[in-house]
Amino acid sequence: MLRHSAELAERVIGEQRLDNQSLVDRSCKQRWLFAEKLHCPRGISVLGIEPAKNVAEVAVTQHGIPTLVEFFTDKLAKKLAHEKFLGDVFHAHNVLAHVPDFERVCRGYSNCPETDCIAVIEAP
Repeated sequence: MLRHSAELAERVIGEQRLDNQSLVDRSCKQRWLFAEKLHCPRGISVLGIEPAKNVAEVAVTQHGIPTLVEFFTDKLAKKLAHEKFLGDVFHAHNVLAHVPDFERVCRGYSNCPETDCIAVIEAP
């Protein structure tokens, strides 16, 4: 899994031409390597989106990743877009099986075409 995360991060960085002006919105439920691979050595901004307060706290305190404590939904996506804080990449690893409103999450991802971003969704 660690190797997969590192390879995925490298692939996304290359394909999307991410740099220190880029932003990645990502769920925080699973491993941190993807976010750390983007953030630490490359200076790419990462915004965590995590509804579990305890997990969000770990993202902030142990990994230095600013994190919103809420579910990603169409409402949040619109808010982030309005604030010009919608990412270049959305990354969700093992998230969709755990959200209470699957349709609202998918509608949130549908904002990607408006901002030229991609959604990387991994589901077991």
